Amino acid sequence: MPKYVVHNGEIMANEKKSKNKRKMPPKWSRVYPVGTKEGDEECRFFKVLARNAKYEWRSVGALAKESGLNKKRIEEILTKYYKKGMIFQNPANEDQWGYWERVPNMVPEKNTSIAKKDQESRIDSALKSTSVLNQNGQSCSASPKKQCVVDWIPIL
Repeated sequence: MPKYVVHNGEIMANEKKSKNKRKMPPKWSRVYPVGTKEGDEECRFFKVLARNAKYEWRSVGALAKESGLNKKRIEEILTKYYKKGMIFQNPANEDQWGYWERVPNMVPEKNTSIAKKDQESRIDSALKSTSVLNQNGQSCSASPKKQCVVDWIPIL
């Protein structure tokens, strides 16, 4: 697989950069304690909170009513999974809660270190200022509409 791609006259590392700048939490089905009484209760809780596409946010009362659990147990589960970053409180109504898959905009963005940001910006600026020839000896920057694939970048 080629290491670099020239697209629209710019050299870019040939890797899929995720547009998603958030580290998503695990899904509830991979975290809850399967096969225990506690796990069965949490499973009922998450089925009510996460599986109904009609609702982004659910109140404690609605969760208790639909899951068959008491409000105290609902609050225990909410606390447990809030600490794990899987459940979020509605900023407009403190009694409502949402599962991260239903409200993905509530997942905090990744924190990239200053050193990593500096390294990426230096690489990007170096790649933008470099010209590369394709296999036919033509400059890739000469044809901005075409994509040119190369296996190396010349050292300046």
